[in-house]
Amino acid sequence: MEMALHAGSATAQGAALLGKRKQLDEAIVSRVNKKPRSDNNPSIPQTSSNSLQPLNSFITDLQSTYEVKTLSVLSSTSIAKRVDTILEHLSRFHPWDPTVLPGVVLLYARSSTTNKLITIAETVRRRIHEADQKWYQYNRLYEMEWATKQIGASPSHDDSSVIEDTVIGDEGEDDGDDGYFETMNVGAVAPTQFERAVHGEPRARQVAHMSIFLSRLPVPELRARDNFTVQSNEEHIDYIRKKRAGLA
Repeated sequence: MEMALHAGSATAQGAALLGKRKQLDEAIVSRVNKKPRSDNNPSIPQTSSNSLQPLNSFITDLQSTYEVKTLSVLSSTSIAKRVDTILEHLSRFHPWDPTVLPGVVLLYARSSTTNKLITIAETVRRRIHEADQKWYQYNRLYEMEWATKQIGASPSHDDSSVIEDTVIGDEGEDDGDDGYFETMNVGAVAPTQFERAVHGEPRARQVAHMSIFLSRLPVPELRARDNFTVQSNEEHIDYIRKKRAGLA
């Protein structure tokens, strides 16, 4: 009889514990589901420090006249697939139909991957030039503040490369999408006292960025802006066409 009572008591205690565990799980799920979600603009990828922030005003000015596609260049970016994506978007071009917004591509990268960015831009320009077509390139350099760790950070170490290598998804499998994201700072929660003791206080560091706008048409909105350098093969293509027509 006593064994039966003991077993019944243990069963009741177990059921109570399971009930509390279930309530705790439900509370956690409810809290997660109530987290506010940001309305992500697919054409402006979010990053840990939002590398596009200084360029947002340029993008806004162009969106009513051009179809702007933004693409980041990371250390893991495939050059060949980026080139194909850019050329496909720049093919949105119709000289007589005003309803077709011409494609403009914005490439951007931190200093650690600017060489790859320049390689991509040069390859795109060569491919367009080989087709006897015009290209226009608008370049802008800028700096942004990034948080680094005082403890365990080597002065010669480029912290940005660690973030660049953290990519959501596989670029090799999703070439046509412009959403190649860097690590997002979800919630932007301040570090706890324990985290500060372990990792050290964050400090700000200026990181150089490079941005390149590519287009098949002149973009006067960018030419009129300060701190932009302009490149184009327009004069050479005009000369070749005049020569073929016997005018030069």
